[in-house]
Amino acid sequence: MDKVLAGAIGHFWHNDLAIRKTDQKMERGYVRLNEHDEVEIASLNEDPRRRLFDESIPFPRSITGITEHGGIMALAITGRGSTIGFGHVASVLRYRAGAIVVGVNPNELRTAGIKSLTLYYSGLGSWAGIERADEEFGQDSRGILKTYSIALDGAVDETVGLSGGTQLKVSSHWSVTGPSDRRILATPTAITVQANRPRPANELRERLHWVHALACLAYSGFIVADGGAVIPDLGREGESPTYWDRRFMRRPKGAPEPTDHDFPMFRLASIGGIGGLGRWVRICEQHPRAVRPVVDEYLQGFRSPSVRLLEVASGIEYWVNRHRRSAGWAKASGSKALVLSKHVGKSFDQWTGNSANWARKFWDAYNGLKHEPSFTMDPRETAILAASGSLLLGVSVLNRAARSKAPAREIFGTGHFNWQLRDAVRDLVA
Repeated sequence: MDKVLAGAIGHFWHNDLAIRKTDQKMERGYVRLNEHDEVEIASLNEDPRRRLFDESIPFPRSITGITEHGGIMALAITGRGSTIGFGHVASVLRYRAGAIVVGVNPNELRTAGIKSLTLYYSGLGSWAGIERADEEFGQDSRGILKTYSIALDGAVDETVGLSGGTQLKVSSHWSVTGPSDRRILATPTAITVQANRPRPANELRERLHWVHALACLAYSGFIVADGGAVIPDLGREGESPTYWDRRFMRRPKGAPEPTDHDFPMFRLASIGGIGGLGRWVRICEQHPRAVRPVVDEYLQGFRSPSVRLLEVASGIEYWVNRHRRSAGWAKASGSKALVLSKHVGKSFDQWTGNSANWARKFWDAYNGLKHEPSFTMDPRETAILAASGSLLLGVSVLNRAARSKAPAREIFGTGHFNWQLRDAVRDLVA
């Protein structure tokens, strides 16, 4: 993978529904990871006259290729372009992609569909509850380390069904590389979405995105995946080619780094384990307007306090209104912030010191920012209200996934998490 991303010469084919074979018309060019962390394929346009009269460049569903470092398939095509040259200047076609598979033979691909997509994360074993490494340290009478051993159990996985014939799996994974005198041991947590039949890569990527978002929420920062693997639509069973995806493996500029991996705000068990994870994904797919204001701060980077408050308040408004027909709690009187704070319950009231005062200040700020052009507010107070509102909305969604108020009690009921925000909120609403 690293050699390809560093730059490789090859022959390339852009594909629609069918995969072109290597004996069909090709484009000669170069693949690399550009300065914007995009997979870029630049190929010679060897029929530039056609482009002079037809400037539309086919937007492929995938691009396959054979390079000096092996076969590739670029997925999630995000852009295209061309340069028309005259005289001593070459004409070039350019494609940009968000993901790439390395180690696949284009001639063995039946379609650009994917059967299984896996991401590997270091440091999430404790969060997921599936750590499988047992270590032993041997010391002499002076307390000096003399022996060290590690035992790795076989892969353990937990699976839950999703809609559309797909399954979500959380599993242990380990690998050993390097020479005998310099072993490198990796024991990441594997998150997999697999399908009963080949599906477009973006369908599986989107479901992994929501799991990724949950982990980022737990650690209040962007968790970077170490790597990945895929099972493409091959005519035979074989090894899983390696996978790289900008969406999960590059932290966006401005996105916060995660907090200590040993102390997440909540764990997978907090929302009911693998069953709760499946419910979380379904909620995200059904109610992205409620979830995105909570997780986008960690996935996409900094937002101004006023913009974040507007987004969070809009999410709260949507979440309450969406439940008005099906849930009695959403029919209560008062602002949507007050209704939601009452629904989350006693733990939020104790955390804020006075949830009614908090809801009044939050909703007044929302209405002022939304409806009054001359409205101004201290940026620090706006940031405090936006962050606490995001936490309230996020906990409500987590409660829904858990089918209990355990997340609210864990996040609001202890002094270990968000204590600085808690103290700032209490000072503000006192």
